[in-house]
Amino acid sequence: MLHSPPKGELFATFHGAFRDPQIETQSMHPPPYGTPPQGMPQGWYPSPFMMPQLQHYLSTPTTAPIHSPAPAPFSSDPPDVDEPNPYPSITNFLEHLTEQQPKRALSRHAAEFDLKDFYQIDELLTLSVEHLSSPEFGMTSGNAQFLWDAVGMEVKQVDRASGRTKKARRA
Repeated sequence: MLHSPPKGELFATFHGAFRDPQIETQSMHPPPYGTPPQGMPQGWYPSPFMMPQLQHYLSTPTTAPIHSPAPAPFSSDPPDVDEPNPYPSITNFLEHLTEQQPKRALSRHAAEFDLKDFYQIDELLTLSVEHLSSPEFGMTSGNAQFLWDAVGMEVKQVDRASGRTKKARRA
């Protein structure tokens, strides 16, 4: 396929839509002999040591090849916006963890997550432990790791109980 692409009207139409013939003809022809490289003054002549680099310059197209953009990820399933989020709220989850581990006092961070529009625990999986322990959230690295691990276990438990998979989880 690389050396003999398919021939047909659809193939030619598709690939022709992404090409600019003017750019292709300009980039395929080297400049006339004696033309200095871009940015060099007229009358400049290469030394014998520069001939290999100059030959490469003259034989290399001056524009990048044109490629079609990568397709965006697509799911055939429409998002279910009416379905409530099955995961606990961050505030309730932090209060529960504080009851279990009072020394960590994680419930004091609940307001910070609300201010930053993080409401359900599954949303915390988009943050790294380093991000949680950054000045933005102000958690200690120990509490950040503890919270991230606890959230991961809780999300797995909720997923198993509801028959969800990672792909089916709300983003």
